[in-house]
Formats: sequence, C-alpha cells, structure tokens
Amino acid sequence: MSWTSVLLEASVKGTVVLLAAAALCLALRRGPASARHLVWLLALVSLVMLPGLLWAAPAWRIAVFPPEAAFDLLASAGASTDPGGMRWTWVVLAVWAAGLVAVLGRAVVAAASAWRIARRGTPLGSSDGFPLVGSDQTAMPMTCGLLRPVLVLPSGAGAWDAGLRRSVLLHELAHAQRRDPLARVPVQLACAMYWFHPLVWWGSRQLLRESERACDDRALAAGADPADYAAHLVAVARSYCSARWVSWATAVMARPSELEGRVEAILDPTVSRRALPRFSSALGALAVAAMLWPLASVRLSAQEPGAAGFQAPRVIHRVNTAYPKGAKLRKIEGAVELAVDVSAEGTPDQVRVSRGVDPDLDQAAVEAVQQWRWEPARKDGEPVSAATTVTINFSLVKKDAPASARAGQDVVKPVLLSKVEPKYTQEARDAKIQGEVEVYVEVGADGRAHNLKIQQGLDPGLDEKALEAIRDWRFQPATKDGQPVPAGAVVRIRFELR
Repeated sequence: MSWTSVLLEASVKGTVVLLAAAALCLALRRGPASARHLVWLLALVSLVMLPGLLWAAPAWRIAVFPPEAAFDLLASAGASTDPGGMRWTWVVLAVWAAGLVAVLGRAVVAAASAWRIARRGTPLGSSDGFPLVGSDQTAMPMTCGLLRPVLVLPSGAGAWDAGLRRSVLLHELAHAQRRDPLARVPVQLACAMYWFHPLVWWGSRQLLRESERACDDRALAAGADPADYAAHLVAVARSYCSARWVSWATAVMARPSELEGRVEAILDPTVSRRALPRFSSALGALAVAAMLWPLASVRLSAQEPGAAGFQAPRVIHRVNTAYPKGAKLRKIEGAVELAVDVSAEGTPDQVRVSRGVDPDLDQAAVEAVQQWRWEPARKDGEPVSAATTVTINFSLVKKDAPASARAGQDVVKPVLLSKVEPKYTQEARDAKIQGEVEVYVEVGADGRAHNLKIQQGLDPGLDEKALEAIRDWRFQPATKDGQPVPAGAVVRIRFELR
C-alpha cells in the first residue's frame, strides 16, 4: 500500500473506531467516568496503531462496489501514473507532514514549559509519595511528569483555607495515581497524525473531560463533601487563563468550558463513582487488539468478477517489465501491486500503484502495464470497463548461479518427467482471477526444483500455489559431458477457470 492509501484507509477505519467508542460511552453514561476515559484512551491508542497494522496485517478483501466501478475506492489514493498526479501526491504529503510537525511541536513546547515550571518550583514536601512544589509561574494547580508525576500548586496556595487545599490535593493526587500525564502522550500522537480529522480532536476532548470527572470521583470517594468540592472547583476555574498553554501537556484541575457539566455530576448522587479494577486496562487492551487486527485486515474493493453475468478482464498481450539499472545496482527486489482500470476497448485507462516498493520499480511496472492489451470485461455479454489488480514481481537472479544454468551447446537441458497441477485458491476462484505466473527454477542434479523465484506474479495466493506445485515436480536433470548438473529454467504456470 502507498502512504496515501494507508493514510486514507486509517482515517476511514479510525472513524469507525471513534464512532464505536462514542456509542459505547453513550451506553456507559450512567457508569463511572473512569470507564468512559478508558474507552476513549483505547480508541485513540488504536488510531496510533492503525497505520502500522495496515502495513503488517494480511489483506482480507471484501467486494462491496459494483464491477463497473472504475477503480477501487481506497486504492485510488495511490500513486498516479500522471506526473502531475505524482507531484500532487508529494504536495499532500508535505501538507500532512507540516500539520504533524505543528501539532507535535505544540505538544513538545507545552511539555517543556510544564517541566520548566515543575523544575523551578519551590519544594513543599510530598503527597502520598508524589513530589509537591509551589510555583509563581502558574495560577492553576496541575500535575505534570510522565514517569514521575509532580504536583504543582500556585504560589498563592499558602493563603487557601484547609478545605480548598484538601480538595485541590485530592484531585491532583488522583491525576498522579492514574498516570494521566502519561496517558496524554498517545492522545497527542493521534491528534498529530490525524490533525485534519475533526472526530479525533473531538475524541481527545472527550477523553480530557472524562479524565477530570474520574479524578472528581476519586476525590469524592476519598471523603470530600460534594457541595464544598464543587465550590472549590468554581474558585479554581477562575485562574484557568494563566495555565491555558501548558494544560495541553498536563492535567489541570478546572477548565471553564467543562465546569457546568462537572458540577452537575459532582452534585448528582445517582452517578456511579466506582473505581475500575486494576486488570480492566489489560482486559480492554486485549479486547481492542482482538478487534483491531481484523479491522486493519479488511480491504474494501470492487466486485470485479463476482457478480452474476460478469466476466473479468483478461490479459491477451503482455509487455515484459524492464528492470531499472538503478534498482539493480541497489539490489532492490519486491512485488509492485497495481490497480488497473481497463476500458471497454481493452486498453488500460489508468494504472495506479496501490502497493509500491521503490520509485524506480514502481514506475517501470506502470510503464510496462500501460502497454498491455486486454480482453475487456463483459457483463451480460457486452464489453464494459472494470478494475483489476496486477502484481509485478521484480527478482534478481543470483549472479553466482551455476555456469551450466546458462545453457550452452555442450549442455543438455533438463526434461520434465512429472508435474503436479497447481490448485486455485478459493479467493482467486471467487474473484475469477486468470493469467500466468512466471517462475525462475534451478533444476538441481537431483532432478528437483530449487531456489524458486517469482519473476512475474499474478495474485499472491496463486503465486504461492504455483511455487507449491513446482516444488513437487520431477525432472531429468541437465547433463554436461554425460554428468548431471544444475541448470536454470523459466516455468510459466497458466491459471484458467474452466
């Protein structure tokens, strides 16, 4: 997959994750805030993991679009064969990278500011084992520090009455015990990676809100009087403006925008304030992992050959792909996957890279496939335009192959004695995929196939079936001066539905 395909698909699937999280939190609206906070945290962590999983997870293609669709929805975000389209791809990458750097920069500056405030603060002892400092650089109580949280009080905290001080310490201590500053890291990463996605920012705000409410619940569970605690919260909220910048990287006690809802929740005796069991996070993470892997694997594609009365396009003239010299020198190998729109006349209208290897190899594959000719797809006997997928495999034959592999006049070529027919995969049969797989084989002196390499692929599943079949073939080995010697050969396996 190209990076644009990964970004688009991660955004689409991330939307599904966020909507599922919102629905679950709605169902838990009368439950503890800590449960809703955990849901949002796992959802945003999932978004950070999605791009990597899209690269690593096997593709499970689900045909949902009609066969006539000109291209695969998600593959259309891949590299274009048009040079202007390629330039626009890099423009999009530059804009996305600029947003990523801007959001990450904001987070880093906020974290550095909070760290400087805590470092320059006056030590005031500790609270439940966490360092407590006072600072004249903030008027808002806060908790900062990823691995070793520090509770920061404003310099005027010495004038607070005992009730206000206790409420503030209970709240900030809850942030430290829950490691909320550390939980902000994946949230900030998600906002940076998906800075263009409004639902991600909304989800991050929901997480911050539930984080504050979970700490309110802990403070009330520790014995704080709800009415007094709510009054103290309003008093602290008046100083929020001076802490607005560093609050993006710290856990601050009160944001005015959330104040009304929090006060209502504090004074509502029917709200559950139960703390989650310690193993809840681990169970939640396992559940998310179990759902995220299949979600990352699903690929939405066109129903190329699946519909009744539809016949997929078939290659009738193939142009060999030239191996770029630069890629040869750098010893780059791999399979380039192309999305091809075949017209009703049998010509490729568009060829896009849906999974690239190297710019040189990608371009060489595109240039070759642009010259191919096809028997067009047909629906109810009439030619129609349709999309298909082509895999071009670039493989370097070893330079140290036996000299006899370059058959000369004194070498008798190997002869095939017995062969095993390759089997169709169910996926390829359902997709009506047909064509040839070209394989380089080194026939050993023992008459068996060794060092098999795909030189021209068709479909990952069919490529593997071709290799499995050839491994079971038996040859009369090549001979030189009457003695069996290893020799190279190219085998073409034709897959055709009958």
